Amino acid sequence: MDQEWTLVPKDGLTQLKFGMSVSDVAKLSEIYGAVEAASTNRITPGVADDNDDFLSKYFSDDELAKDKDHVDESADDATVITQTLAGRSLVLDYLNGRLQSIIASEQADQINLSGERIFQMESDKLLRLLESANGSPGRYDSTGAAFDNIALYLDGFTETNSDGKIIILTRSDDRFESRTITARHERYQINDFLPEGKIHSFL
Repeated sequence: MDQEWTLVPKDGLTQLKFGMSVSDVAKLSEIYGAVEAASTNRITPGVADDNDDFLSKYFSDDELAKDKDHVDESADDATVITQTLAGRSLVLDYLNGRLQSIIASEQADQINLSGERIFQMESDKLLRLLESANGSPGRYDSTGAAFDNIALYLDGFTETNSDGKIIILTRSDDRFESRTITARHERYQINDFLPEGKIHSFL
């Protein structure tokens, strides 16, 4: 079953691919879980700019520009849909009906990369694995770590303190159980919601 949970950077999971429609994803419910909860945020013509602060947390400038083009043509297509899947605690984000990001929590314990189960790895080993796959060090800010070249973002594995020191969180930390990994088809943009942060190598 693990083969269905292999993370392929910028592509998705084994069968859960970025760019898939909501209906296509629904066909995979026996593997990844049925929709447990869903929300929709609509971008209406003339007010898309007012939504940019919200949307920039999730989508790149290019994605937003394309989305505004869709707004001009059809307001019905200009939506951001967020789904929570039952069982494995995956959260899926769609833009204009197409899968854009996958957020996995520790309950998705089968999710793996390079043959390693992500949430069963020690944090330092995972950071080295992602840095190697990324081809360059990650960017660290608060409890986040971004690996831009492979469009993966960790939260809750590390903490960057006020002195700029990066601390690896362990199971003794209360926040450790809230760890997540976000996979996208392209990197997050550097902005107010995800500042450039501190570049650091664990290799």
